[in-house]
Amino acid sequence: MKNVWKRLAAALLCGVLLLPFSACGNDSSKAEESMGVSSSADSGVQGEKLPLTDLTVIPENTYSEATLVCDSIVVEAGSKKIPYRVLLYNNPGFGFVGLRLSYEDPLTPYMDEEKGKDEMEVTLGTAMNGFMVSCMNSPQQKLIGAAGFAGSDCEFDGAMFTCYFDIPADAPSGTVYDFSLEVVDFRPMDGENHEVKTVKGSITVQ
Repeated sequence: MKNVWKRLAAALLCGVLLLPFSACGNDSSKAEESMGVSSSADSGVQGEKLPLTDLTVIPENTYSEATLVCDSIVVEAGSKKIPYRVLLYNNPGFGFVGLRLSYEDPLTPYMDEEKGKDEMEVTLGTAMNGFMVSCMNSPQQKLIGAAGFAGSDCEFDGAMFTCYFDIPADAPSGTVYDFSLEVVDFRPMDGENHEVKTVKGSITVQ
């Protein structure tokens, strides 16, 4: 049964990565319209930065509707294996998910050598409790594709998943690496896609 789940997650991920990709930041409104799933939220209401070491706790009352948030963190140049999260607020309940997280050069995500050259090293959070997930990197597009499903809907808020990056040792102070998110699939086991807003994030070198 576990192998069947893995094959299904891999098939879902192939769909996530193979769909026409509109680079977030070039024309995000067009990408959101074409997918019919996600829309942008005002990053100005993101509020207080979450502690880098806290992978699950989210400040209350930050958002009023279902929102996926790319982390915004400040790090030192040369930092190794920095955790970077995608967070979910006001979870409406979902059992299927497909996300595409875009990042910038020269960042490169950590890969999971035990799973193969294409599989990334990720840590699932409370918002994906019980999910079977496949997470892969497309270095040409600077795109992370994450797809998964669960045996029942998850309704917890918190981190969806955490991936990891090294920060260049020669990165000047004030350098900002932008992240943005596209929602391909976000739906309950027996229903249609939820409307989910997205908020861009960043890694800033102090």
